[in-house]
Amino acid sequence: MQHKNKYQPLQDFQDPGTKKAKRIASIIYVCVMAFIVGGSYLHQQRQAEQATTEDMSGFSNP
Repeated sequence: MQHKNKYQPLQDFQDPGTKKAKRIASIIYVCVMAFIVGGSYLHQQRQAEQATTEDMSGFSNP
């Protein structure tokens, strides 16, 4: 005999299409965040490299 009030996780009620859509959305989110963070890191490294080059030469690049 099964109990009526037995707890069932919410994920059991989701159809496979919803799970697949959420998985795809999470992968896209991770890729976008990696692109943003990686781009800002590279930009920061270029600025630091450019600052050291300007300090060494005495001239700034226009």
